[in-house]
Amino acid sequence: MMRLLPWGALMAAVALGDEGDDMTWEEARCIMTNKRMVFLGDSIQRYCAFGFNYWLEEGELPDEEYDSDKWGKNDQDYDERRGQTWTDYSPITDRTHHRAWVYKNFDDINAYTEFYFIQNVWYDRGDTDGDESIADLAETLKDYDYITYNQGWWHLKEEQPGDYCGEEWTDDCDDEYKDMLSSLSDAMFSDGAQVVWRSTTCCGEGDDPDDWFDSIQDQNRAARDFFEDTDVAYVEAFLWDGDDLDDETFDGFHPTRENCLTFSKRILYQFRDNCVDGNPTPGSNGGQGGTPATTYAPTYQPTAKPVPAPTYAPTYQPTAKPVPAPTYAPTYQ
Repeated sequence: MMRLLPWGALMAAVALGDEGDDMTWEEARCIMTNKRMVFLGDSIQRYCAFGFNYWLEEGELPDEEYDSDKWGKNDQDYDERRGQTWTDYSPITDRTHHRAWVYKNFDDINAYTEFYFIQNVWYDRGDTDGDESIADLAETLKDYDYITYNQGWWHLKEEQPGDYCGEEWTDDCDDEYKDMLSSLSDAMFSDGAQVVWRSTTCCGEGDDPDDWFDSIQDQNRAARDFFEDTDVAYVEAFLWDGDDLDDETFDGFHPTRENCLTFSKRILYQFRDNCVDGNPTPGSNGGQGGTPATTYAPTYQPTAKPVPAPTYAPTYQPTAKPVPAPTYAPTYQ
């Protein structure tokens, strides 16, 4: 079971308002100094993670939305991990960007972020037939400093086994969702990491953007109820309805850069410690020491695929020609 940590009174709060919206770049870098943070979720979480990495490094939003490239657009989005996947398990789709794993180092503040694309709230090796699972990730990520997690839309997809909960959120849907949250929390959220559960955004799939409107709200209520009185903070992201999608998203589904940055600031605010309203400077971590000259290597290592030994062609050797024995003329007398 989850235990309440010393900072639990802060983390148990449900962030429904605009706390953190005015966070500065300097405050964000203070919060992230000497810290490891991981994002887990779907494409909404992915684009928000890319945008957060860009903003944390550059102090400004990316120049354009991420609508045309599911692996990011900028060198600042992550460190050379384009096309890297963390598992072979694909309950719904085996596209690489739906199993993505990327990471980024921020050397000047000794910070590190990761993103994992997950296709449901929880699965272990019993679900994946032995492939890497969220349970495997939990063994490493539970010791990170900050975890920000969401899984809502993919859990509602018709392709998922069991009831189609996007069409109607039933008591069975509620029970199943909370069972998964329980397994996840026991495995990943019960050690030293500070955790934020970001709620699922409006609105859903289908011909009508409001098709999942009620189910997502019911799903968010289930998560909010589950995390109440725990050490997991709940940050609300269901901030608009179907009539607002053209303005609030770049494609009817994914939040704009500005909205993603708002989510990221509200999430970071839950980890603020003494970095907000405390006159922080980049790299100061609120006065908790300087920045070590170390760089995080990626911690999680997916199962290595066998690499064939290179076949070397023989180095060309010209055919040796016979060398005639020298003929000595008689020495002149």
